[in-house]
Amino acid sequence: MEFKVTEGVKMRVEKITINGNKAFPEKKIKKEMDTEESSFFASGKFSEDTLKNDAEKIRALYRNEGYMNAKIGSQVKQDEKEGKIFVELNVEEGGQFSVGDIIVVVKDPAIYTEEDLLKKIELKKHASYDQSVMEDDVRRIQKLYGDKGYISAFVHPDVIPDPDAKMVAVRYLVQENEVAYVEYVKVEGNTKTREKVIKRELTVRDNEKFDSDKIQRSLEKIYNLGFFEDVKVNIEPASAQNKRNLIFSVKERQTGQLSLGAGYSTLDGLVGNLGVTEHNLFGKGQRIG
Repeated sequence: MEFKVTEGVKMRVEKITINGNKAFPEKKIKKEMDTEESSFFASGKFSEDTLKNDAEKIRALYRNEGYMNAKIGSQVKQDEKEGKIFVELNVEEGGQFSVGDIIVVVKDPAIYTEEDLLKKIELKKHASYDQSVMEDDVRRIQKLYGDKGYISAFVHPDVIPDPDAKMVAVRYLVQENEVAYVEYVKVEGNTKTREKVIKRELTVRDNEKFDSDKIQRSLEKIYNLGFFEDVKVNIEPASAQNKRNLIFSVKERQTGQLSLGAGYSTLDGLVGNLGVTEHNLFGKGQRIG
């Protein structure tokens, strides 16, 4: 088999033109993009996938300022003789929407009432609708339920636009599901450090109700030992529907240190020193120098 390759001319982005933008200046929009015009400091490399991602980033920029119907189109023209690419982005901003009614709907008020959750929501009435804030609210509510063991709680945001009034009503629909328990906690990846040294840092225990805040604190405490370069936690199915296993996965780091020094003084002449330190002796978490 013989493959014949015609490389053609190496193409670079010569110019990026943005049309239809009124809410944001061209400079701010280009700052969101990974596609860059060729210059002394930028390669001007072109990729269709990168351009698609750029369109999504620009759309998110608009949606986070209330332009929830913003659309971004693109056109690419090539001058193969000169090796130049011209990118044209066409923006349809649509209207800017502000926030109207904010509603929370729960099925079990014994866990959290609707009033409790409304106090935790950062999206503000009459402010410009910001999709990123709404998504943060969803994560915040899910964490509140996770702290009480409801790790399968699901929050669905229902955004209802009123095009005539340029307002959106936002409903957070909460599906609590059942509380989950930790069947057992396991540590893996520790090739040197003993398991008991790691487990004594854990604030979560076997057969306890799930608590996402305790899990986060456990991760931080293990990492703060200084023996590991990476610590992760995985949640796996257990023997029952409402039970999970917690797997703390660690990656050991070098804990020994060797230091050498030399100098000269008129009193003692040539002097030197040698220092050896081990911060995790025999994997017991003990320090010797």
